[in-house]
Amino acid sequence: MLKEEKLKKFLKKNNKKKIVLCHGVFDVLHIGHLNYLKKAKSLGEVLIVSITSKKFVNKGFDRPLFNDYERKKFLENISFVDYVYINDNFSSKTLIKKIKPNFYCKGKEYSNPKNDLTNNIEREINEVKKFGGKFKIINTKTYSSSKIINNQFKNYDLDQRKVLSKVKKELTEKKIFEIKKKNKNRSVTLIAETIINSKKNQLRFSEKCLKDILSVANILAAFMKKVTIVTYFDKKKNQLKYLRNNTLKNVKFEFINKRNVSTIYKKSYFDYFPKSRILSSHKINENYFNLVEENKILKILNNIKKNEFLCVMYHSGELFSQRICDKLNKLKNKKGLNFKFDPLNSNFQKILKFKNFDIVCFNPKRIQSGQKQGFNLKSIELKSKNLQNNQKFKKVILALDKDGSKLRDRYKNKIYHCPAFTEKTNKKNNLESSLFAIAIILNDLPLSNNSILFLGNYMTFLNLKNNSPVHKININDFFKHVQHYIK
Repeated sequence: MLKEEKLKKFLKKNNKKKIVLCHGVFDVLHIGHLNYLKKAKSLGEVLIVSITSKKFVNKGFDRPLFNDYERKKFLENISFVDYVYINDNFSSKTLIKKIKPNFYCKGKEYSNPKNDLTNNIEREINEVKKFGGKFKIINTKTYSSSKIINNQFKNYDLDQRKVLSKVKKELTEKKIFEIKKKNKNRSVTLIAETIINSKKNQLRFSEKCLKDILSVANILAAFMKKVTIVTYFDKKKNQLKYLRNNTLKNVKFEFINKRNVSTIYKKSYFDYFPKSRILSSHKINENYFNLVEENKILKILNNIKKNEFLCVMYHSGELFSQRICDKLNKLKNKKGLNFKFDPLNSNFQKILKFKNFDIVCFNPKRIQSGQKQGFNLKSIELKSKNLQNNQKFKKVILALDKDGSKLRDRYKNKIYHCPAFTEKTNKKNNLESSLFAIAIILNDLPLSNNSILFLGNYMTFLNLKNNSPVHKININDFFKHVQHYIK
């Protein structure tokens, strides 16, 4: 409120003067910013600069480098800047409505508003015109803050630079437009077991969440027209409300009733420090579906259109009887399998139920929980190769957490590796789910395996900025993040 009162007083004091508004992130200030702001000031008498607060900056996972106060302080010390405002929004539209500037200015990189993936510029221009203001492009030499940061402030290793170099050449604005266009009329059916996951430590009981299924559904829904989740679930009002409140509008549910207990309940126990898991327990119903329930799933599978994607997320296996697996294997649709290794599935035996899938994704590091000898990546890679050839999986993706990810393409007989670009991890938004969803979306598009892995990794980084168990994805924000990160 204090911030708003200060702005009101400033506007009241200068209500008879021509006001110029410039809006941006203004992270690493350079000569381009100075020339741009000085030229903008020449249009009027008062220059207001609004900066996007950290929470709403969409220029890459680790941006901005400088916090809100530091960026504000720097701009306030430029003699021709009269007022600096921190804008808590993705767009300056609401601020324009408050200030009603005579001129709203942007750099020449915004000359064509259609190139703005977020569509914020068009909305801002329309808002300015409502109050008789003018939108002005300041035609001074541009410098890219993102490019300066990427080249001068980030110490990428050789593997990271190789991947970025390949991805940078491929992910042009034209390619991003093609990805969006080809997917916007597509639909996907996601068959998965719903898991209520809760954590407990010495001090408190943390929130319950449905981490994997909703995370994957929201990523798919951001790119595609419709996502249908086929699952079984306890139809308790508070849980149904949680499902619908945490998914995008184009995510629909097809519930299968199951005898006795439906939802899988997983409880994990952690040390408060160093936050390592001591043990976890699962409450499941070991009975498969009866014939009526099984036939309902088979009917859903029979009604899937030929051009529709089909995704399977396997955890305990209750949803997947032999008849259902046989039907899945025979379907000619583009198919993906996310197989969850954990104490319930600690070896490759159960994955042998599945054949002829285009994408198979799993985290091999979870296999170690059921093996005394511990984790051996080379051994896992060899087993994965044999599994892929025998089961006719086209691409197998290994999610390796802090070690990035690997993809083996059976047709090309080649392994691709994408290193991690951050040390941070978050179990609520894990790499495995993001990689699986992105691989499904991009698999049949003319895009390299390097780019598929990078975008899957980057989706995880974007989710890390969000603290809630499930993140609703915005496709335009996602690609804007990516564009700035690879400049």
